[in-house]
Order: sequence, then C-alpha cells, then structure tokens
Amino acid sequence: MLKLFNTRNISLLIFIFINIAFCIRYAIRVSYSLAIVATLIYILISCGIIIIYSTKKSLSLKWIFSLGTLWISGCIVLLHLIPLETIRVDRVEMIELFWNAASEGEYPYNPRGSFNGNHPGPMPIYFILCYPFYLIKQYALIPILSLVGWVYYTYRTNKDNTSLLFLLIITSPACYWEIVCRSTIIFNALIFILWYRYLMNFNSFSTKSSIISAIIGGIVLSTRSIFAIPIIAFGIYAIKNNNISKVLIWGVTLFLSFIATHLPLLFYGIDNVMNLNPIWLQSNFFIPTEYMIICVLLLMVAAFFCNSFKQISFVSGIFLFGISLAYIIRYICYTSISHSITHGCDISYLLFSVPFLFLFLNNHNTPCSTIKS
Repeated sequence: MLKLFNTRNISLLIFIFINIAFCIRYAIRVSYSLAIVATLIYILISCGIIIIYSTKKSLSLKWIFSLGTLWISGCIVLLHLIPLETIRVDRVEMIELFWNAASEGEYPYNPRGSFNGNHPGPMPIYFILCYPFYLIKQYALIPILSLVGWVYYTYRTNKDNTSLLFLLIITSPACYWEIVCRSTIIFNALIFILWYRYLMNFNSFSTKSSIISAIIGGIVLSTRSIFAIPIIAFGIYAIKNNNISKVLIWGVTLFLSFIATHLPLLFYGIDNVMNLNPIWLQSNFFIPTEYMIICVLLLMVAAFFCNSFKQISFVSGIFLFGISLAYIIRYICYTSISHSITHGCDISYLLFSVPFLFLFLNNHNTPCSTIKS
C-alpha cells in the first residue's frame, strides 16, 4: 500500500486530475455527453501510457522527434482554427496593455482590460520575459517553446524519463489549453523550477555562489508571487540543515533583489506605485490574505519535517496544487458549480504545480527520483 502512494504515483494522479478538470471545464460547455466522453478517453489514454511505461518500454529519439514535429504541426493548425480573438483568457491582452502603456510613457499597471477589466497583474520580470513575443506578436510560441524546452531538458538530464513526459504532454488537454489560449503559466513555472533545482547543491555553495543564487532567485520571483511558496519551503528546510547566518544572508539578498526589480516603476511616480502595484494586485487577486497566511504556516510545518531537497521539492509542488485547488473550491462555494464552469474560476492556476510534478514522474535513482515511501 505504501508503495502505491509514493511520490511518482501521487504526481501522476495529480497531473491526471488537473487534465480531467480541464476536460470537464471546457467540454461541458458544449454538452455533458462530450465532457463524459472526453474525460473517459483521456483516462484510457493515460492508463495506456502508464502501462506501457511500466513495462520499461520507451520511445527512441527518432520517434520522439517525429511525433514532436507532428505535434507542433497539429498545434499550428489548432491555433489557426481557434483565433486569439475568440479566447476569453486575457494573458495576451495584459502583455499588450503593459507594453503599449510603457511605450507611450504611461504607468504600465494603470490600463484595464476590455474583457474583464483587470489591470496587468504579474511582476515586472514577467513582462520583460514576454517582451520578445510582444515584438513579434507570436504569443503561442511561449507555451510551445516551454514544453519543447522541458522535454529537451529532461532528455539531457534523465533520458529514461523522456518518453513518459513527452507522451503525457502531447496527450494533455491542459497543455493544449495553454497553447490555444497563448497562456504563460507553464512558461513561468518552468523558469522557476530550473532555478529552484539549482538550490539542490546549496550545502556546498560558497558565500559568493549563495548570493548569486539569491539575486537570480529575486529576479525569478518577480514573475509571479505564488512562487514565494516553494522559496519559503526551501528557506525553512535550509535553516534546519545549514548555517543560519548563511541562510539569512541568502534570504535577505533574495528579498532585496526582488524589490530592486520594482524600483524602475518609480520612474512613473511614487503615487502611481503606491496606489497600484503588482504586489498589491496579486495579493488581492488569488485567495484572501488570511487564507494565504494559514497556508504558509502549514507549509512551514511541513517543510520543517523534510529531510532532503527531493522532499522539499515535492512538498512545494503539493502546496502549489493545494493552494490553487483551495481557490477553486472557495470560488465554487461562493457561487455554484455551474457558474464556475461557465464563468470565472480560473482553473489554469493548477498548472503552477505541473513542473514540480514532472520532477517525480520517474522511478530512477537521480536527483529527481521518487522518494521511497
């Protein structure tokens, strides 16, 4: 029984649950029958992938490249069939509002979206990372390149896990949603996890290396505030296992680096920054502050009992998933299930946990391997 509930299987179940949520959320808008059929088909495909992987069979690099090329071609066709103008997601609009305002010398967080009246909410570095795609107006490249990059990264670090990850991605309704909506959540999460994995060697960091990692961490955090969750988890774990002064210097440096990324906003006037800034916008957009405080306290307790970097990474992924799920449940409680399906309740926040889950999909003895239960 304990082997059944190891980190690999839990990660697979959560990933499948996230995709089922996307199947139901969007297929049910067409019909209940389609939602049932789409969900059953996805479950059968996922079970087939898992069964094949359990036999130790894997795709050759030639097959991955061929299927990957076909998948990208299919995504391009899908993007033409579903124009951006028909999408009710404002990721692209927020990027354009921010940079259009900035290019005209206006405070970039002032504009409101035409679809739902939101202000641009992400942190400054998020918009800087999206700027090249703003210039070429090809926002679908953000999720496509992110997923391709993650498969390549997995191949370079753990070839045995590449086939499973690749098949899960190309059959994932959530990943197709991310591409069609030109969303950036997986893009943000992948950049963060690549930096986060670097902390695996924190014990051996020199003071200089520690400070450099903290500076980079502050910059990476200046994309989405929700990534403070795994940073806090790592901080608790590091305090327990390292020199306290080293961890405090690291934490203070990371915080100052994060604040420094917001200083250019002062160019638009202190009043603008005080009245409307991304820290305030994100804290009021997700879940109430009091709920977040409870989540952070629970996280700190869980992190304290972690004995390895693998465990702290897994706990971080679980909490990112849990916080997003709590937001959805709270939304349903305040409205209704039918209203949540047809209107608000952005379930895409569940995708923040996906890169952390991807780390635990293999069962080999690597830095990202399954923790024995």
